[in-house]
Amino acid sequence: MAVRPVLVACRSGSPLSQAAERVVTALEQRGVALAGDAAAPAPGEAIVTLDGCPSACLSRRLAAEGHPPRARLNLADCGVADDTLPALDFEQLADDVARLLGDLSAPGALARPQKPRQRAAASSQPKHTPDDYLLAIDTLTNPVASCGALIADVPTLAAHVSALLGVSRPSAGEMLARLEEAGLVRRGAGKEFLLTADGRRAADAAIRRQRLLEVFAVSFLGYPLADCFERARALGGVFDDDALEHVRSALGDPTRCPHGWPVDAADARTESDALAALSTLGPGQTGVVARVAEDDASLSALVELGVVPGAQVTARDGSLFEIEARVVHLDDEAAAAVLWR
Repeated sequence: MAVRPVLVACRSGSPLSQAAERVVTALEQRGVALAGDAAAPAPGEAIVTLDGCPSACLSRRLAAEGHPPRARLNLADCGVADDTLPALDFEQLADDVARLLGDLSAPGALARPQKPRQRAAASSQPKHTPDDYLLAIDTLTNPVASCGALIADVPTLAAHVSALLGVSRPSAGEMLARLEEAGLVRRGAGKEFLLTADGRRAADAAIRRQRLLEVFAVSFLGYPLADCFERARALGGVFDDDALEHVRSALGDPTRCPHGWPVDAADARTESDALAALSTLGPGQTGVVARVAEDDASLSALVELGVVPGAQVTARDGSLFEIEARVVHLDDEAAAAVLWR
């Protein structure tokens, strides 16, 4: 009797991931595959992953945690995308995935992480600090996936950190090595970087400092939203922990930064389950902007178009959106930098 593959579906909560889970259940009922548990894979278990979207977050995470899949499948391989889901024939999709499973004869190549969006250019940027690297890793390990879901702690590479910060790869590698020696980051099986428990705490503290100083830059210093991230970076070394608490008190203990993100990083991660990228808003559907990317090349344009926290957005056809009674065009990159509820 042939050994059935252990098939694991992504569980981001997006419609695409729900479709992947449904396929795995159907194939288990057919006796074609065994449903696996991505949270607790058995040692040596030959896993085949079924990702819902091209971001392949499940495959990347398992590889970073030392459980590289024997092969990886993706619903995109079967022509499935957000816009095809309403008319999707799940029985046919299950047949297609079963066929792909039958065709597997060698380990598949894991999907490479998507290239991160470049940070917005800023004049006279201060030298990058360890906190900047922790913030960069947090940004890269909490992306909006192609399916629109927010996925926490997805592995990333040193090359992506260097690209995001605009530094050379040797410089990024040197600082990441220092963070690794300090026990703040660790390497996965594919040399990906993940925050350790201590690193997560340090990153959360850096995030809190950054977002409080963003509020300070806007409320007290009068800087515009598009500039406050870099202004807060420049102020980061000016205030020690005690002074930062005085700033927090003087600001009235703000709970959100000007970009709409909770000051408390743990609250931000919890709240993220109810948010999605603006690119997932269907034609005629209306939502409210909850957050915009804190440091993104699209930020200035988004602010100019009125795409800011609290704005009401209605999706039109294609890449057209109605923002507060004004129709604007947002490309995929800009739409992915906005989260709505």
